[in-house]
Amino acid sequence: MANDGKKPLGIIANLQSLRLFGGPGPESSKLEYKGFDQLKPMQGTAAKQLVAKYYDKIRREHIKTASEIRYFLTEIREFKKTPVETKRIKYAVHIRLAMPSHVFNADAHDFDLNKALSEALQEVTAQVQRHKEKIRGKRSFKGIGRRKVFESLMREESRE
Repeated sequence: MANDGKKPLGIIANLQSLRLFGGPGPESSKLEYKGFDQLKPMQGTAAKQLVAKYYDKIRREHIKTASEIRYFLTEIREFKKTPVETKRIKYAVHIRLAMPSHVFNADAHDFDLNKALSEALQEVTAQVQRHKEKIRGKRSFKGIGRRKVFESLMREESRE
């Protein structure tokens, strides 16, 4: 950027421009939100930040490449209020992480939105971790030829 005297005032980085203009980055385009428009603005912002934090954690720790993730959907709904419970809102959170090899789902319900969201996100993270360990266990064939490994994997997949 330059002013009238043609001297630079500063540099704007890509991350700053994304924050300024609100454009999604290549990673955040895989995050989908449903029901967030029904929340209060501060609740929605905090919930989106929490989801993005867990998404980054899952992607960094458990997934080789970002292209392995098709979408990461977070849906928040309110349970129907009963006449007795007009002041308190119970939230239902559903999370779905879709990958080419597997789809992970988690649900949580609570009167505290952050607690329900955290529980569902932790469950999805645990499911991804278990799946990663299961895959790692299947592929540890030492001293066996390629054909035997392939046949073994095909038999296991046909059982599931």
